[in-house]
This record gives sequence, structure tokens and C-alpha cells, in this order.
Amino acid sequence: MGLCLLFALCVSGCQDEASLDEIRRMHAQNRFAASLEPLRVRLVANPDDPELNYLYGLTLLETGSPDTAIWSLRKAARSEKWARASGIRLGQAALATQEWENAIAIANQVLESDPETIEALLIRANARLEQKTDPSAALEDFERVLDIDPTHLDAHAAKVATLIAIGDVDEAAAGIIRLEELAIAANAQPDFRARVCTIAALFASERGLDDEADQRFSDCRSEFPDNRTLVESYVGYLDEKGRVDEAHQVLRATLARNADDSALRISLARRLISTQRFDESAQLLEEGTKRPDLAVASDAWAAFADHYAAKGELSQAADAYQKSLDMREESTVFHRLTYADILAQAERNEEALEVASQLENDVYRGLIEARVAINRDDPAKALARLDLVLPNWPNNPGARYWAARAAEQLGDFPRAIEEYRQSIRSGAGFTDSGIRLARLHLAEGAGEAAWGAVSRYVDEHPNDPEAAELMMKIASVHGPDSRLQGVVRTLVSRPSWPFAVAARAQIVARAIGPKQGFDTIRKASNLDLSRQANLPALRGLVDLLIEFDQPAEALQAVDEALKKTLEIATQKKVQRPDLLILRGRALGANGRGAEAKRVLEEAIAQTPLDASAHEALGIVLANTGASDEAMQQFARARELDPERSTAYLEAAMHHLDAGEKERAAELWRALLK
Repeated sequence: MGLCLLFALCVSGCQDEASLDEIRRMHAQNRFAASLEPLRVRLVANPDDPELNYLYGLTLLETGSPDTAIWSLRKAARSEKWARASGIRLGQAALATQEWENAIAIANQVLESDPETIEALLIRANARLEQKTDPSAALEDFERVLDIDPTHLDAHAAKVATLIAIGDVDEAAAGIIRLEELAIAANAQPDFRARVCTIAALFASERGLDDEADQRFSDCRSEFPDNRTLVESYVGYLDEKGRVDEAHQVLRATLARNADDSALRISLARRLISTQRFDESAQLLEEGTKRPDLAVASDAWAAFADHYAAKGELSQAADAYQKSLDMREESTVFHRLTYADILAQAERNEEALEVASQLENDVYRGLIEARVAINRDDPAKALARLDLVLPNWPNNPGARYWAARAAEQLGDFPRAIEEYRQSIRSGAGFTDSGIRLARLHLAEGAGEAAWGAVSRYVDEHPNDPEAAELMMKIASVHGPDSRLQGVVRTLVSRPSWPFAVAARAQIVARAIGPKQGFDTIRKASNLDLSRQANLPALRGLVDLLIEFDQPAEALQAVDEALKKTLEIATQKKVQRPDLLILRGRALGANGRGAEAKRVLEEAIAQTPLDASAHEALGIVLANTGASDEAMQQFARARELDPERSTAYLEAAMHHLDAGEKERAAELWRALLK
């Protein structure tokens, strides 16, 4: 046995190793992936060597694992010789992981020893821009770079973009002219010329010159049709103008020419997912999984995990991510951590812990163990574990988020608020901390704080329907009329507008009167309630009509929408289970339980994964005395959508009416999770 073990060790460790000079040459040739294994072998023998740690950290950074690169770069930074280079790379890693405050702190350390380090100035400037709190300070950094190197094209471009952001029109206009001159004089690469072209188009948009902006974007796209920066900026411009379908078309057309561009495919898929166009996102990603390039197929399966998660199908999300990993030649620590996290979200706890046990870093293991503890109704254990993680990874938005969730379950609301705030500061786009923080502030009557939290969230998630509802509620109750008017102007052209209309109608009905609430949807919104995109508004109308004892009108409203869509649906063979669900609810409210049951069962046959259909059927069954069947439907609704509060409340109230207080309490506790 001993000889066999020794032989095995020699097979892996006694072979010829790449020399340090060979590794350096690999880096000079941008062959970072090829250097990964030779560096690992050398680090086993010399774990504290500063140059090896620097090169390994750089390799991880360049191969897409900035979160893992941090540990090696920190070790290298302890060496005086490697402190400056490692500091710059640490700053770049912090930018890549969106740890803005950390990036600024690292850049400051480098600049203390060498105030003219251009890389550090750019790191700090870009982090300040991303923080969106002090663009003037970012502008000063860009100007310092240009004082040191007047020909630095990237700094010129960033300076102009910053001038546009802070509204300095004259300086921005002069800067664009200067940029165009520099691009010509330097015979700049196409990517830089596309960037200049994009900045000019955005500048026209900022001044309200939409026709000029359209023309400039058109000219830019003719010359640089597939430039990533240009495409992303044009899509953002179209979104801002409410031309969302046009933006989708731009992405589809670009993807058709670049079918192996995973980032483009994932971007479009996420847009479709955010507007719940799941059939389209599934088709798009399925096409990606069939690409011959295994890396592209793997990326598509990973994105499928997001698709399933958005639908509440977490176990399928975990399976999709596993398929992604199976296609990779080598998975990174980040990939394995992500897989463990998805398993934990799916409450496949033992599998999650098994994957986590294979992670060498205790911080990573701690994240998963805490998540599993929350699954197992032990928030105290989760918070204690996270208290060991956070000192080592203070700017991890996910860790802060789950610390907040655990504190909230324990009733420690001050801690929950502080953790949500830190999660937002560390990465507003990673979690729904902004939504949850806004709700906590609303519960304590702090309207202004709630407004600040949801506004920050909407900056990162402009089409989120839940955020639109919350913005409308806060603006309707807290703040001046101008705030409400601003919300209307912002949301009216977005896909989330029908959700906001329903939220406003609910407030008006309760504060002013039912009729005014009904009219908010029927008249003031100018929405065609028969269109599928406007279903949230129709649902809101039906809810209000039922709440205010007008079930016959609720049924009439649904039947009018059905009648209007019947001819189109017949011609295109389109099913509208969403309208069937509303009709079933309205029939139930009218005391026509048997009809309601048939309609809802038909809807479930067409869309078995719609939690609202199961919940509606549960209500009908409960009202007709079929208690056990009703509880099964409520349970199915909760399984499909764990965040669906009404599926918990309806079941809890039924148990309470039946004298089953403990079962009702269990559901309320589950809802608090």
C-alpha cells in the first residue's frame, strides 16, 4: 500500500514542471489558462512565494475567477517587492466583483506610496462612478490621469462620459470634439472609435434630442454593428424610451450574427425572464445548449438555472447548473460554490453540504452552511456562522443578505436593516435587499428611507414588477405630488406599468373610494385589459371588485377580456390560461363553485406550474368544503412559488377557522422565512 501511494504521488508530482520563465512567457502571450496547473503545482511546494502567489492571482483574475484571485493576491501583497503590482490587481478584482468601497480603499493604499499610479487612479474613478454618489470625485481622478498622460484615450472617453452624467453640457460637447480628433490622430482601434460614437449618441439623448440620438445610433451601428459597448448602450437607450420590444429585436439580430456570444445570449435571456416571457427565454437558451462549442452550451445551461429559478423551479435550476458543470473541462471554485448555493436554495440540503465540504475555503463553506441552517429553521445558527464569514468577506452582498434574513427571522430588525443596507452598498443588483429593506422601513413608518431603498433597487432592476408596485405605493403615500408624477413618467413606458397601475388603484380605492379605484384601472390608465401584457392591471381590477362586494362586475370584466381575445386566440391557436384563472376566481366569488372548479382545472391543465392557478383552486375548494383537497392546492402553490404570501395566509386562515392553531402558526412561521 505504501509503495502504491508513493508511486501515485510521483505520477502527479514528480513529473517535469514548467519553469518559472516558461510561466512568465505564457503570461506574456496571454496564455493564462495554460499556466494555471503549473502554478498550482509550484504553489504546493512554495505556498508563501510572493511571485507565485501574484502570478496565480493574476491568472485567476484573467480566467474569470476574481473572487478566488483575491486570496493569493493578498498574500503576494505582503511582500514589499510585489505590493504595488498586487494592489493594482486586487483593485481590479474588487471592481470585477463589484466591491466598490473595497476597490477605492485598495486604490488609496497604492496611491499613498505612488500618487501617479494611473491604474490605481482609474480603479478608484470607476468604483466612484459605480457607487453613483460622487461623480465629481471620479472626474477629478480622470483629470489627474490626463495630467500624467494627456494621450490616454480611455481616460478621455471616461471623462466625457462623466461630464455627461453630471450634466456639464458645454464641457461634454467640447470633450466629444476632442475625443473624435484624438481617435483620428491616434488611428484608434475600432472598439475605441465605436465607444466615441456611442458617447456622442448618448450625449444627444441626454440633451433631449431624440431624433439626433436615433440618427447617431443608426450611423454607429452601420459602422460597428456588433460592438458590445455600442449594443449595450443602444439597448439601454431604447429601454429608457420605453421601446423595449425594439431593444429585444436589436439583441436578437446581434445574436443571430454572433450565435456563440454567450454574454449576449444570457443578456437577452435575462431580459425575457425579468418580464416573465419564459417560453421565449426557454427557446433562446435551448438553442444555446445545442451549440457545438461546449463552453457556449455550458453557459446556456448555467443561464437555464436562472430561468428555472425565476419560475420557482429550484430543483430544475440545480439540475440545469449541474449539466453546465458537466460540460466544463474544469470547474472553478466559484462554479462549485454557485452549484452548492442553488442546491441550498432548492432545499436539497444534504447535497448542498456535500458540495460545500469539498470547498477548501472555510468562508465559502460557511456561506452554504448558513443557508442550510436557515432552510432548517435555525436562523440563530445561520447568523452565528455568518458572523465568522463576514470579517473575512465583509463586502459579500449575498452573505450580508442572508445575515439580514436570519436577523429578521429572529426579530432583530435593527441588525436586519443594517445588513440589508450593507448588502445594497456591496452590490445592489445581486439580491432583493432593496425591496426587503423598503418594506421594513415602511413597517416602521419611515417613508423617506423606504423610498431611498426601492429607488436604488430600481436603478439596477428597472423592469422589476414588484419594485414598480412598491414605488407606486410609497409615492402615493409618502412625499410630494412631484414624486408621484415622477414615478408615473418613469414607469408608464415600462413593462412593469400594469403592476404599478394595480397598486395605485388599490390605494385610491381604500383612501378615496371603490369607484375611483376601479376607474384608475378602467379609464385613467388607458390600458387595453384584454392584452396579455396588461394582465396585472386586469387582475388588480378583479381583486378590487371582489374585495368591494361586486363579484358580478368582476366576472363581467374577465368575460369582456375573453370575448375581445377570442377571435385572435382562435386564429393563432393561442391559449389564455391566465384569463381562465381570473374567470375561475370570479366564478368562485359569485358562488358558482362547480363551474369555478372546472375552469381552474382547465387552466392548470394548460399551465400546471402557475402557482396562482393552484391557489385560486384551493380557495374555491375550501369554500365548497373540500378541505383536504384545498390544502393540497395551497401546498402546491407554495412549492411553485415560495414567496407567494397569499398561499400561506389562505391556508393558515383555513386552519385557524378549523381550530387548528398550531398548524396555522407553522404556516405563519414559514411565511416569515
